[in-house]
Amino acid sequence: MSRNVGYVPPVMHHPGSSFAVNASMSMADAELKHLNHHLKRKAGLESEEEAMARKHKQEQKERNTTLAYSAIAALTVVTSIGAMFVEASAIAYIAFIIPLFTAPLAVQQRRKLNKLPTLQEEHNLLRLDVVRLMEQNDVLQRHNDEIEQQISKLQHVECELNDIVHQQGRDTESFTKLVKEQKEINAKIKNLLEAELFQDLFECILSSDRNEDFTVSKREFEMLLLRMHNHPGFTFDDATVRAKFAACHSKSVISVMDICRGAILPTTEP
Repeated sequence: MSRNVGYVPPVMHHPGSSFAVNASMSMADAELKHLNHHLKRKAGLESEEEAMARKHKQEQKERNTTLAYSAIAALTVVTSIGAMFVEASAIAYIAFIIPLFTAPLAVQQRRKLNKLPTLQEEHNLLRLDVVRLMEQNDVLQRHNDEIEQQISKLQHVECELNDIVHQQGRDTESFTKLVKEQKEINAKIKNLLEAELFQDLFECILSSDRNEDFTVSKREFEMLLLRMHNHPGFTFDDATVRAKFAACHSKSVISVMDICRGAILPTTEP
């Protein structure tokens, strides 16, 4: 029987994860550029050179269109003024004074539209966010697999500690030391179990978001509660969760995750 009571679980490390963050080091510019290129390629987005060329072409087209609008508006104003000058009647004034105001307004509205982002740019940003969430979900899944392995190892160590306690009998000093080590192991097991519950909660929320708009509607929230009730590891107060969801202004996936996480993983004092 092994007596290695000082067992320390190996540190979980994911060299293949694009989202591993070290608090003491910042990611190099080359790695950031590579990550951005990888995400865009995975999402089927255009490269930076293609985006710049498309944007330049779009801006040129918008400038030409705006110039055409301006020319037509100027021609309309000149024609209206000429018609009122030639006709010089009340009907002509009433008929041609309206274009004097609407023509400049149309040009102004066109210039405002040119400043708005294009639909293609917004679509690319949404697709990039979807890929990031998929990458994060893959990372969490790999964490979950390693957590299960760590739990098995920690349970084995706990059995070894129990055997050591029985073998050493009533040795108070050794028994106290073993109890302290067992408490530390139990704390690690608790942290790992909480991480596993968080992974399951994350999957429940994403599964409930049926239209994948990253916003949880009332119907999707009811589906989420049903999944949470059917999960054997979730214990929470249904009324409290419903009240917090109703009081929450933002129904985004992140806000709902914070509400549910606070219900099933309450913060406790050490």
